[in-house]
Amino acid sequence: MSAWVIRPVHIANLVALFAPGVGFVCGLYALRNDWRFPWIRALDPPAELVLIALAGLVATAAGVADWVFHRRGGRTVSARESRVELVALAGGGAPLFMLMAVATVSRARGAWLVPILVVALATAAAISYDELSFHGRAPRVEQLFHRALIGGMTLSWLSWMHFVFGRGAQ
Repeated sequence: MSAWVIRPVHIANLVALFAPGVGFVCGLYALRNDWRFPWIRALDPPAELVLIALAGLVATAAGVADWVFHRRGGRTVSARESRVELVALAGGGAPLFMLMAVATVSRARGAWLVPILVVALATAAAISYDELSFHGRAPRVEQLFHRALIGGMTLSWLSWMHFVFGRGAQ
């Protein structure tokens, strides 16, 4: 594949990469008048939310850098690898994000814990499969992008887990 050839699956991967950040901002905006989240209006977020935003920014920037790296010919991505990445991003990440959003505003947060853990583990398995199957001999810069992407998303998820289940979203 030559540089800057962009197939529909590449666009889908890019959209799936931005979806959590856009959803996070839209969710905060939608909840700005909810009495359970007064800190949104006061612009005084809990530390976990600041960490989610910062780690999510790092992850998204790393994902974009990796996407551009591949589009510019840094390493050719097979159609199979693109599909596996889309499964991890959209097939795992989107349902996980939706479950997390529902649990955040739910009065019965505990009921969402097991489904969230199941989807998180399935997503981790898809990411591990992608990393082990396609990135073992990747250039160092690409490995750095992947570590920042996975690390940022993991830190965001753990921060959210503490926010919702550790101290409650008060």
